[in-house]
Amino acid sequence: MDAAIRYGSGPFPGVVSVVLCADLLTPLCSPALGISNLDDLRHSTLIHIDGRSRPTPKPDWFRWCAQAGVTGVNPEAGPRFPDSMLAVQAAIAGQGVVIVSRVLVADALAAGVLEEPFSQSLAGDAYHFACATGLEQRADIIALRTWLQTFVSAL
Repeated sequence: MDAAIRYGSGPFPGVVSVVLCADLLTPLCSPALGISNLDDLRHSTLIHIDGRSRPTPKPDWFRWCAQAGVTGVNPEAGPRFPDSMLAVQAAIAGQGVVIVSRVLVADALAAGVLEEPFSQSLAGDAYHFACATGLEQRADIIALRTWLQTFVSAL
């Protein structure tokens, strides 16, 4: 493999990497749920993502509620999914509210199938363009990195 997109804080051993964009973890839901304020969250199903295996900032309802000053919500209640995209599909289907990477769902937000009802977000790690040491000056690697940087700057 000559190049990859890596998620984390970096640096990554054995590769040269460039930050493409920082990540935000934010609550998202279907517009059909009609959630418009924090009180609505108290009556909503919270969707959880359990598939994270490394110590990275997690899309965690405990952290989000504490940061947003939300009380009266059980941050453990609700269905659990082993994969973020399964959890996103459940949110699109109107099954609840999920905290997920805005980068991963940029298209769903733009299409209006998901919305961000609250302004509070959690800081995530960052997406990095990584390539094997010594390949960073190769024309095709530079072209791919430049294209990715242009793409994520539009998010």
